[in-house]
Amino acid sequence: MLAGSKSWVPEVDIYEDEKAYHLSVDLPGIKAEEIEVTAHDGILTIKGDREAVLEDKELKRSERVYGAFLREFSMPETADLEDIKASSKHGVLDIEVPKISKAEPRRIQVQ
Repeated sequence: MLAGSKSWVPEVDIYEDEKAYHLSVDLPGIKAEEIEVTAHDGILTIKGDREAVLEDKELKRSERVYGAFLREFSMPETADLEDIKASSKHGVLDIEVPKISKAEPRRIQVQ
């Protein structure tokens, strides 16, 4: 195993506005097609693997972390897990989870 090779946890910023929940995940060096984003039973999961690029070189110092990563987030009931959008640009994965509108109480007329 290379120095710096282990599981790692990418850094994430999460915010919400009135229409959606937004996650920005730092994933430098990982191609979009190598990132797996899934949603199931109220859990949003992001996983992938960053491969070492120095395997055939004489390593003098290693501060970068390589290997598999996994992040899981419990999403609130108002999250629409059926309509998630994800894009990757410049090593940042942006995920948008729309909010579903809450059903307002409806008054029923008693006759």
